Amino acid sequence: MAIRKLQGGRWQADIADKRRGIPRVKRAFDTKKEAQEWEAAVRAQAHDRLLGHRARRLFGEALAEYLRTESPHKKTHGDDLSNARALRYPVQAGRRWLRLEQVPLDDSEDGIIAAFAKWQADQKAVLRRAYVGNEIYQLRRNERGEAWYHQPDPADGSQPAPRYEVTDPALLARLARTRGRGPYSASTLRVRGILVSHILTLAWKKWRWIKDNLAAFIEHEDAAPGREADLGYEQLLALIIAAPVGLDAAILAGAWIGWRRANILGRAKTAQKDAVEGLTWSRVVFPISRGDELLQAGYILAPGGTTKNGAPLAQPMSERVEQLLRLMWDWRAGDLVFHRGDGTPWHEFRRIWVRIKKAAGIPADFRWHDLRHVWASAMVRAGVVGRHLQELGGWKDAKMPNRYAHLNLEHLLDAVNAPARKPL
Repeated sequence: MAIRKLQGGRWQADIADKRRGIPRVKRAFDTKKEAQEWEAAVRAQAHDRLLGHRARRLFGEALAEYLRTESPHKKTHGDDLSNARALRYPVQAGRRWLRLEQVPLDDSEDGIIAAFAKWQADQKAVLRRAYVGNEIYQLRRNERGEAWYHQPDPADGSQPAPRYEVTDPALLARLARTRGRGPYSASTLRVRGILVSHILTLAWKKWRWIKDNLAAFIEHEDAAPGREADLGYEQLLALIIAAPVGLDAAILAGAWIGWRRANILGRAKTAQKDAVEGLTWSRVVFPISRGDELLQAGYILAPGGTTKNGAPLAQPMSERVEQLLRLMWDWRAGDLVFHRGDGTPWHEFRRIWVRIKKAAGIPADFRWHDLRHVWASAMVRAGVVGRHLQELGGWKDAKMPNRYAHLNLEHLLDAVNAPARKPL
């Protein structure tokens, strides 16, 4: 075993001991002390194995096992990769850099419970974020006030590199001009905490790596209140008028069908998610009538694998949706129902969406997904509640449609009017 200083100023631990079952492994560290601590930990683990003790697993092992065996089968695999990358950011703990992947799966002073609490506090200290190319920068407070820091990609190098302060004047000027994003939201930090809890539960219950379920000791951020954004008739009309031809019909579909954007407009392929083609004519079945007799009701389909929960979704075709789709049929150019006019999808429409909201006087934080809330609110006001609303919206959890129950209050009218009808 040897510890030596590298040319770049870092320290390398080179360990191999066949008698104790330690394979040859090299790892670089920022300080000699970190290298020595890691070497001592490897020695201790090897000693415990020889005595028949349970191996002291690290969080990095559990995270890698989760991404290898559990996450690839989930629709949220892309989100898991993004959150796992953030969990690998080193955080400052006194004079050393703390890396979650190097902490043991226990509740000791240097274990995952205490380490994750420090990671959370470190992430809450971010004031602003900016992206220049593929590089991530964070505005943080320090002893001199505020400063920009570059956060290296944790996948670069043998282990995640710590952030460092930006001093280049040109880059600082560019960061000052960059709109960027604000602090990490409570929802984002909550999702990452839930991921840590889930991994700890698997390490205890499924993999049998630890004797106790540590997930209960991970503190989560409070859940953000659900959005119930709504638009009045005039606002929706203004948004449609401001939209270009083709996208106006898609906006109506969002407000009248209630499906997510991916199932109406489609979604472009990214590094984290596969492409979804949106609503196609092969998934539209118009009603069939003979005179005034309806022989077959019309409906639209979203196959399994294209919806958020992975289950297929079918919705009967309402009269107004039928009129909208027949207009689009006359404008068809290929199999895609809602297109730019030449059959191509509306994948790159973010700037257009921002522009038409501004032109229509719609709040800037109104998202395309909020059209789904517009649909749900209209359905509830019309008396559609409970199981029917849940099936039409494609929700597996009844809690989601129940969020709109307060909009249907007609059954309480007699109750609130009762005092006025009783003579004094």
